[in-house]
Amino acid sequence: MKIFSRKNPKARICLAAAFCIIILSGLFVKAQTGSRGADAQAYSRLNLEYRLGMSAPASHLFEVTITAKGVTTPALDLAMPAWSPGRYVIYDFAKNVQEFQAVSGNNKPLKFYKTDKQTWRVQTDGASTVRVSYKLFANTLNGTFSQLNRDHGNYNGASLYMYIVGHKQDPIKLTIDAPPGWQLINGFSRDTTERTFNAPNYDILIDTPTEISEKFELYSFDVDGKTYRVMIHNLGHQGQADAFVKSIERIVRAQKAIFGPPDFQHYTFLYHIAPSNYRAMGDGMEHLNSTQIIRVTDQPNVAETYNELLGVTSHEFFHLWNVKRIRPKELGPWDYSREVYTTLLWVSEGITSYYGNLCLARSGVWTKEQYYLALSEEIAALQNRPGRRLMSAAQSSWDTWLFLAAPSVQVTNLDNTTISYYNKGELLGLLLDLEIRGRTKGRKSLDDVFRYLYDSYYLKSPKIGYYLRGRGITQDDFLRAVNRVSGLDFTGFFKSYVTGVEELDYDKALNYAGLKLEESASSSGQRLYRVSELENPSADQLNVRRSWLSLSGR
Repeated sequence: MKIFSRKNPKARICLAAAFCIIILSGLFVKAQTGSRGADAQAYSRLNLEYRLGMSAPASHLFEVTITAKGVTTPALDLAMPAWSPGRYVIYDFAKNVQEFQAVSGNNKPLKFYKTDKQTWRVQTDGASTVRVSYKLFANTLNGTFSQLNRDHGNYNGASLYMYIVGHKQDPIKLTIDAPPGWQLINGFSRDTTERTFNAPNYDILIDTPTEISEKFELYSFDVDGKTYRVMIHNLGHQGQADAFVKSIERIVRAQKAIFGPPDFQHYTFLYHIAPSNYRAMGDGMEHLNSTQIIRVTDQPNVAETYNELLGVTSHEFFHLWNVKRIRPKELGPWDYSREVYTTLLWVSEGITSYYGNLCLARSGVWTKEQYYLALSEEIAALQNRPGRRLMSAAQSSWDTWLFLAAPSVQVTNLDNTTISYYNKGELLGLLLDLEIRGRTKGRKSLDDVFRYLYDSYYLKSPKIGYYLRGRGITQDDFLRAVNRVSGLDFTGFFKSYVTGVEELDYDKALNYAGLKLEESASSSGQRLYRVSELENPSADQLNVRRSWLSLSGR
């Protein structure tokens, strides 16, 4: 996930894949209840059908119907997620649910009551088919919420769809009833007329943002036999996107060079460009085989707006591997009822930021000077943050629920006591990469570490649970991977910089690539930093720099 910074919308992150359905073989396990207070009941797979309507777009009300067949229990619990993967904030999506109803297969009304703020318990009264319906108010366009109006319908699944507690692993058939003449695109779809989709489980259903509107621009390109679609829903000027799409292709090629061909046939980029008076918030959000990115701007220069989207595009696309497939063990499948904690967001988000910007340079979308400037700004952001000596990268990851995009009505001292795991994680990625390259004379790199993680924990690892192939990693797994691939011992590095709060040794890392860091002070007292090249680098330094910035990373 990436939030646009007002100061630098291209790549600064301080606060903040078309779809290949995975056919699951008959192994199903009992899911976590996912909602406090739900009765523990013997698992029996349900036949689930979801239907989405939008008969009155101007009302901002989506109409959701969930039909469960094969019910054998005296009650069914249906819950709205309290949060959405990628956005570590409790938003309580249940607050926008209204007009909840439940009936049997023959339309007999069924009694229900709420067991907590987000869970509805339906008394089945012996019915084998239960149909639940509700409306959901949706009028916020961003990477977490949903919106329905006269222009379009756009949703992020966690903010729209309930799940049946204990049945997140059950396959779901989804039918969308769109207004006449409106097109539809998401990671499931193959063309804009499709209306029925099949998800192997609830987690993948809601990991598929969807745009339904009368008009959007659609582009596509192929890279090594894989198709990439670019949807642009521009509420201002149309067209002028050819160069933008070419730049996206360059980013795709640069990142594919690290991992090789991805394990899907289609990937979808969903872009929205909206004026400042629109009910929208600019950001980006990663998904399994797609991403949704929103830019709020009144800028008349369309080409410049597209350029501003490339930084977040590179960040979100790298998430295809890092966090969606190479994932912390806590993140997938998810408990949507409460906070889920991990110490690895400095890897999942921070090192994603590192590669997002590095791949802009490797692809030629940025010059190396632009990349050095971005590094300089990241260093300045951390070094001007008092909390760097109080909070570690691991602790920042764990405590994200307290401060990342979280609303607070109380006065806090967080500006002085916290850091961003995006920011420090990016710099830790830089230090790790350059130190591995320098100490191994360019034979190994952080690229190799991520290839190893992707191969060992995703492609070749036995599947744990129902959600997705492979298994999640721990912080110890990540350290072991760094040590194994590099042939070096980074235990002290992790103790000092990841779980500790020692000052980062930028000079040592940059020197491996023939770079230096200059420090000065601004008139306001803020420390300024500048990354630049040494005048007379050695052959080893030049070799490290060339491979580090090359398209192949080798």
